[in-house]
Amino acid sequence: IQLIVLIITVTLFTSWPMDFNRVWAADSASIARGGRLFDSWFEELKEKPPTLIHGKYQPDNISMHSAETSWRCATCHGWDYRGRAKYGTSALNKGGKGSDIASLVSILTDDNHGYADKLSKQDLADLAAFMADGLIDTSSYIELDSNRVRGDAVKEEGLYATICANCHGTNGYMITTMIPLGDFTRRNPQEALHKVLNGHPAERMPPLRFLDINRLMDLLAYVQTLPLQNKGRTHMASA
Repeated sequence: IQLIVLIITVTLFTSWPMDFNRVWAADSASIARGGRLFDSWFEELKEKPPTLIHGKYQPDNISMHSAETSWRCATCHGWDYRGRAKYGTSALNKGGKGSDIASLVSILTDDNHGYADKLSKQDLADLAAFMADGLIDTSSYIELDSNRVRGDAVKEEGLYATICANCHGTNGYMITTMIPLGDFTRRNPQEALHKVLNGHPAERMPPLRFLDINRLMDLLAYVQTLPLQNKGRTHMASA
C-alpha cells in the first residue's frame, strides 16, 4: 500500500507543472489581469514607468514617443493583436506556436522584450495566460473600415445604465480625464473592447469577461451611439 501511495504521489507531483500550466492559462482572473498588464503593466502594478525608451522600439520619429509608450505591449502589437509592420512586430496568435505559458514567458523575458527585470513570475504568467487564452479576433466583431461595432445598439442600454453609467454617466462624459466615452469607442473600438473584457489597469474599471461576448458587443454598439461633448455642449454623433 505504501508503495502504491508513493507512486501516485510522485506521479501527481511530476505532472503538476503541466496541469497547472493549463489551469493557470484558463483562469479568467489571470487572463483579465494579463490583459491589463498588456495594456499598461506599470499602471497595473502602480509603479512609475521606465524612464528610458525600450531599446528595441523603433518608431518613425522617436522624439514623438515617450519611454512610457515604448514599454506598453499594446503599442507594438496593437489593440487588435495583429502586430504593426512599422515596428516589425507580428500577430499574437491564439493557440499558435509557443502558446503554452512556459514558452511565452521565455519570449517575454528574452532580449527582444526585456521584461525579466520588470515583471514578477506571477506577472509574467498572467501576461502569458492572456496571450495564450485571452485573445479574440476583433475583426469578427468590429468593421475595419468604419470602426462600427457589429452589435445591436438597443439590446444592452440597460446593461450600460446598470454597470457603466455609475462612473461614465448616462451620456458617457462624466470622467473628464478622457474624451467622451461614445467618441472614444467610435475612434478606438478595439481598445474599448480590450478594456471592457479585461478592465482598466489598476482595476479602475472591472473586467466583464464573465459576460457573453455577444452581450459585450451589443453594449459597445450602444456606447457608440452616445453623444460627444464639445465646448460645454453635447451633440449626437452618427453611429
